[in-house]
Amino acid sequence: MKQAAIIGSALALLAGLAPAQAGSFCDDLKTMLGAAPRFETLRGEQTGMEYDGSLKFEGSTQCDLRNKSDLDNNWQPINDKWSYECLWENTPPGALDWLHDQVAACLPEASYSNQSQFAKESFASDFQGGVFHDGENAIAIDYNLTTNQLWLTVYPPGVMK
Repeated sequence: MKQAAIIGSALALLAGLAPAQAGSFCDDLKTMLGAAPRFETLRGEQTGMEYDGSLKFEGSTQCDLRNKSDLDNNWQPINDKWSYECLWENTPPGALDWLHDQVAACLPEASYSNQSQFAKESFASDFQGGVFHDGENAIAIDYNLTTNQLWLTVYPPGVMK
C-alpha cells in the first residue's frame, strides 16, 4: 500500500509538472532571475539570517533565500550574497530530466554544464545535475538519489563557488 502511494505521488508530481505548466514555470524562473542579486522583492518571513521565498514553483515544497555572504573571524557577514533555492520532495529520478528541459526551454540561450553543484560543494556522490549559465547568473539543478529531492538554485554573479 505504501509503495503504491509513493508511486502515485511520483506520477502526480510529474503530471503536475507537465509541459502545460511551462509558461508559469518560465514566468516564475524569469521573476527569480530578475530579482537577483539580492532577491529583495521575493523575501518572505525571516528565519535567522535567511528568508522564506515568497515565490514558489508549482509543486515545489519550499523556496528559500539562502545567505551566502562571506564571514569575518567573528562569523559576521562582510558582504551581501544570496541565492534563491527551491526544493521538490519525493520526486522520481526522471524529475531531473524534466527540470532540465523546463529550464532549457525557458532560457534557450543559456549554456549547460553537466556537473552537480551540490556534489561539487559537498563532495557527495549521491547528487546528479548540472548548471545553466544565463548571462552572469547561474541556475543549478540537482537531484539527490538517496532522498529523491530535486533542487533548483539561482546564483547571482559572484555567489556560486
